[in-house]
Amino acid sequence: RRLRRSALKARTAVESARMRLLETMLEREQEPMLDFTGAPPERTIHLAMFAASGMHREVETGEWRFVPPEHDHVLRWRPVWDRLGEILKGGAPVPFDRIAELLAEAPWGIRAGPSLLLVTAYMLHHRREIALMERNSFVPDITGAHFMRLAKNPAHFALRAIGGDDERTEVLERLASGLPLPADISRPAAEVKSIVEVLYRWFSRLPENARITSKVTPLAQRVRTALSKARDPLDIVFDQLPRACGCIGEDGSIDATIYLENLSSALEELADVDPTQRRLAAASLASAFGQRDVAAVRTRIEVEFGLLRGDLTDYPLRQFVDRALAGERADSRWLDGIAGLIAGRRIENWDDGSLDTFSFKAREMAGRLSRWLFLKERSAKKRTQMVSLHMLTTSGEEKAVVIEGGRVDPVHIDRVRRTLAEVDNQVGVLAELLAEMMDEKEAKAKT
Repeated sequence: RRLRRSALKARTAVESARMRLLETMLEREQEPMLDFTGAPPERTIHLAMFAASGMHREVETGEWRFVPPEHDHVLRWRPVWDRLGEILKGGAPVPFDRIAELLAEAPWGIRAGPSLLLVTAYMLHHRREIALMERNSFVPDITGAHFMRLAKNPAHFALRAIGGDDERTEVLERLASGLPLPADISRPAAEVKSIVEVLYRWFSRLPENARITSKVTPLAQRVRTALSKARDPLDIVFDQLPRACGCIGEDGSIDATIYLENLSSALEELADVDPTQRRLAAASLASAFGQRDVAAVRTRIEVEFGLLRGDLTDYPLRQFVDRALAGERADSRWLDGIAGLIAGRRIENWDDGSLDTFSFKAREMAGRLSRWLFLKERSAKKRTQMVSLHMLTTSGEEKAVVIEGGRVDPVHIDRVRRTLAEVDNQVGVLAELLAEMMDEKEAKAKT
């Protein structure tokens, strides 16, 4: 039992060292000896398998890479390396557990642990021609977490060779040179894997509002659907996106010019959804406060409410003013905070109805603040409490009356209260009377 327990601990330690080595292979391939210091067990594995065989060596001054072992090397890793290439050359995805089975056969006899390390080195060397698939979906950016899942469930992962095809070279070259990409995404090589990685990276950064809006052209919607459902690199480049772009001829050929033109148009349209939402939100907020832009709105709120916000006891109004006056932030970030408060979500998460909701609530907020400020100023001049009543008709016309607190005889108030108690719709009757008296007052003022 003790021997069994010791063997289990040893096996666990080796597996842990192997996982750390896999992560280091991904992160520090270009470093001499993977930049190991000291004598951790993963360094021992690297020395025995990769350094001794020459599979990890200096290819240029100061630059190390995983490369094929020499044909005549005494450790004879090259036949196994070539066998791995034969397994993958068909072009179909090959599950990792199947790769391990084939490499374990005679005369290779490679166990699962070393097999995973060899496959990783092979994949890093052929990073442009070999794609990693997880549950039939392409993995553009490989991390240590993928290897942890791979070690537990190798059947969920596969490798696929996606080498070039002469008939598709023009398509790849057009996409590589012409795709509209942001400055911080490097232009891809004219290779399937490189182009798909760039498209995945671009799509992963697309804000939620651009992913869900229906206010884009059918072309943009089809391209968005193709990218969201993309799994296989070859299919997305040579089937799903071409179909979405309507550039496949009757003979099945792809018109590279139309492909690039339509795909670029769709990508640019989707990329512009979020900036457009922000411009419209900024314009709506500025209009609600009667200002030319967001900066002017901020200035107005600071000037008019900065010293008075302590007197605001209404929570929504106080919360808005506090948010508007909080911190020295760029206008774009400030607008995000205001939008989140008013519309209930940040602009990047807006749906198609959020802008209308924001515009309505922004106008409502601006109106309430303006009326409160008016009352506050009149109360300060008269040194008495003021109440403002506003009535809005279906035509959009607003009428208001300002009343000074304490100026109405309580006897009259009580008399009206007793009269209203005799009717069912007390608020309706009072509102009708108030509207009628406002109209009479307005008519007298004009004569």
